[in-house]
Amino acid sequence: MNKKNSGFVSAFLSRLMIIGFSVQIAFGIAYIAKNIAYVQMFGDTADYVRTSGSFRCSVYTGVLYPAFLLLIRGIGKLTGLYWYSFAYLLQIALAVTAGYFFLRAFGGKSKNSRSVFNKIFYFWGSAVIATFPLILQNHMAILANSFTLSFLMLETAFVREAWGSRNLSDSKSFSIELGRACLFWLLLGLTEWDYIFIGGVPVLALLIRGLIVLSKTDKKRIAFPIIIATSFLIITVGTYTLTEDKANPARPQKSIEVALFDRAAWDMFRYPEIPAMHIWDISGDELIEECANHRESIKTVAEPLIEETLGVKGSKIFYLESVKFQWTNYKDKLIKETTGDFAAYVMAPMFTRAFLEKSDYISYTPRNYDSFTRNSPVLSKYYMDYSLFWFEAALMMGAVLWILRGFRVYRESKESGADNSKRLRNIPGLGAIILAVATGLFISLVATFSGSCAFDYKKAGFCTALWIMFIIFGRGKETT
Repeated sequence: MNKKNSGFVSAFLSRLMIIGFSVQIAFGIAYIAKNIAYVQMFGDTADYVRTSGSFRCSVYTGVLYPAFLLLIRGIGKLTGLYWYSFAYLLQIALAVTAGYFFLRAFGGKSKNSRSVFNKIFYFWGSAVIATFPLILQNHMAILANSFTLSFLMLETAFVREAWGSRNLSDSKSFSIELGRACLFWLLLGLTEWDYIFIGGVPVLALLIRGLIVLSKTDKKRIAFPIIIATSFLIITVGTYTLTEDKANPARPQKSIEVALFDRAAWDMFRYPEIPAMHIWDISGDELIEECANHRESIKTVAEPLIEETLGVKGSKIFYLESVKFQWTNYKDKLIKETTGDFAAYVMAPMFTRAFLEKSDYISYTPRNYDSFTRNSPVLSKYYMDYSLFWFEAALMMGAVLWILRGFRVYRESKESGADNSKRLRNIPGLGAIILAVATGLFISLVATFSGSCAFDYKKAGFCTALWIMFIIFGRGKETT
């Protein structure tokens, strides 16, 4: 393909992409207007509302989101308006802001250099992410998922800016950069306990990178960044220690053993004739039937009962032996289901579309979709169908645009004799990109082992945002 034809194809696909995603944004605005006074009823919604009245949290309900709900409910009482409508609007505003900083951070070399795209494009791209239906459902619900996604995007954005900053060589300046990222790590951890570890991945990587640089440039003050990161970790853990209701936890304590049991246990309740550690002797026939029909009950009912009956140490032994039995007898099934769910979290839009067409796959997709469409069935159906279809089409267009850009850069550098490395410096740092992708994969792994063996697309927002960023950045540098 010659240069003229390549430029025409790139321009055509770029404009088509903008039009297609703009239609999605219009759908999203219509959905918000239609559902602004509607509450999606999820089990966690009731937990968060109830916790907002006591602040006695389990490790499954962080303290920050209940505090937010308490504030919003107070505003609702003072104004006489729907408090959850305020919550939706604030969550959407935070999401758009987070998306803007996220895209801006990866759209330029660093905060010290000129960005590749203009501000309007970043706001538009942020609206694309926020209005993607699998993500917007979180922002239009009383769930902590909205906060965790926004805070993680902000943390990742500030880690990216610090990653390519000249401030890495100065301890004081780097400590400020690190502290800004750690602030959102703190907010993540206070929103949901798992994100202390998930959000710790980019923070730890940035800290290590900074310490390596400072060991050569500012060795005398190298302890400052370590103190900053440790302080934020202590604040987060300390807050949980003060607010966690250990006497009456809503669910069992988190552990690797519990996560493995979540992944493998459902068949033990569906087929109790399997002699797996005599699960029926502990739980009883009624609970077995409850867990067989409602997999959430494994987490909310069965595991607390097992922990109460056997104690914390005894229950961990029971979990491991149960998982060992399942692995010995049903290894192939476990591997297939686990890898399938992991892949679904990594590429949620494509799998969600397939799951909606293939209802026999075990996932929370039908339940989520029913909640998403209940208040506005016609609008929601077209909105979801269009967005999932357009994502796949845009993904192919984005891949073509990236390929064309690669050929163009290669051809221009060859004609001018310029060093390719100079052009590559305009692309976001490879290390930061790898770090963001690794964080997304870690989230997918955690979700795979914490969903009672069922895919839940509401937890796949960060990977979906990464895919959308890949797609829209394929159009290349702004020409207007």
